[in-house]
Amino acid sequence: MRRTALLALLTLAACHHPPPDGPAPAEALVGKEWLLVELNGKMAPPAANRNHASLLLAADSNTVSGYAGCNQFTGTYTLAGASLTFGPLAMTRMYCESAQALEDDYTKALAATTGQRLVNGRLELLAGTTMVARFKR
Repeated sequence: MRRTALLALLTLAACHHPPPDGPAPAEALVGKEWLLVELNGKMAPPAANRNHASLLLAADSNTVSGYAGCNQFTGTYTLAGASLTFGPLAMTRMYCESAQALEDDYTKALAATTGQRLVNGRLELLAGTTMVARFKR
């Protein structure tokens, strides 16, 4: 009995394949909130309210929105295969001294983004071949 159960579990595990690393298909990215964990090769600092900066690509339009560390933002995006770019962002205008550097660096990374990929289930934004931001779900 135990041997049969173990064999069944091993068979099921062999059939499960994690998503491959590489450019993410649109359905893997859109309609999901992504939380910023790394920015320009360093762990992302906490936002003003200790939440993560975030990113949400709308599924039914080419609208991006999120939280930049102090202010909310919205704009447009273009996603085609591995290519991902963001249009100009509109932001609320609160001042948060403790999160200003995070917000500046994050919005610069979004403006520089030219591509995307999934690595171990995490979304990476690329500027050319350089990873500028990493997100978790």
